[in-house]
Amino acid sequence: MTCRPPTPPPSVDMPNLAWAIVMMATTLQQQSATMAQQRQVALHPLETTRLEAEASHLPQQAHTFSLEIFPRHNPPKFNGKVNPDEVDQRVRDIKRIFEATQCPEERKLSYAIYMLIEEAEFWWISMKQMMEDRGEDATLENFKVRFREEYFPHSVRYEKEIEFMQLEQGNVLVTEYATRVKHLARFYTQTMIEAWRCRKFEFGLKQELKEVVIHMSIRDFPALVEKAKVVEILKSSSRLAKPQVGGPSKSMPKYEDRKKPYFGPQSYTSGRSSSQSPPSLKCDM
Repeated sequence: MTCRPPTPPPSVDMPNLAWAIVMMATTLQQQSATMAQQRQVALHPLETTRLEAEASHLPQQAHTFSLEIFPRHNPPKFNGKVNPDEVDQRVRDIKRIFEATQCPEERKLSYAIYMLIEEAEFWWISMKQMMEDRGEDATLENFKVRFREEYFPHSVRYEKEIEFMQLEQGNVLVTEYATRVKHLARFYTQTMIEAWRCRKFEFGLKQELKEVVIHMSIRDFPALVEKAKVVEILKSSSRLAKPQVGGPSKSMPKYEDRKKPYFGPQSYTSGRSSSQSPPSLKCDM
């Protein structure tokens, strides 16, 4: 009996299979590269934001706050030859510049000293030496205390506070009175709420204005000032438009009387008696 040979397996095209595998791998690599690029693009704004946030916390003040750049903000120089009101205003100006520029605390004292010139500069040199001899640190807070003691003492502040408490409108306009109230209010040592300041302003007004404004019960200071201005204008207009009662003064002579000559007392010195009347003129026809 003759044996049959085994059935051969189906034929496989090896070159085509290898090519398909290579193409699949290439496609997967391209897809991976595309996905990585898209991910990079999506993360770029977030990375930029993160870097900016980190940069904002870096100590970059050394370049921003320097003695070459600080004077560009026009800080006021101080020579010590000013009145107390100007001293207080200079301090407020420096403080406003520090806040606007976000000046670091450790540099504020250097910039404050930089603004001192002439007599004020020599004052600080001697004061600093005295503080060091007493073992007192030359800090910003100690500088402010010594500065106010020298140029804006408590006695002056108390005088300003008393002036504020006794302030009245007087003969000035409401605008000037309101400006003075705002200026002196900063020297008041007690806590001042808006309603209290409005009451102080009302009771200092002229009587004719106070009688009208006080019944409005306004407790917003700018609004109260505007209402007082309006009442002042109305009162002034009313006085100008009011007609004069009684006409001309009775003491003024009439026009006809002013034309007559003045002879003085009816007496004659030509030998006639004072009881005699002057001779009449006769006209012969």
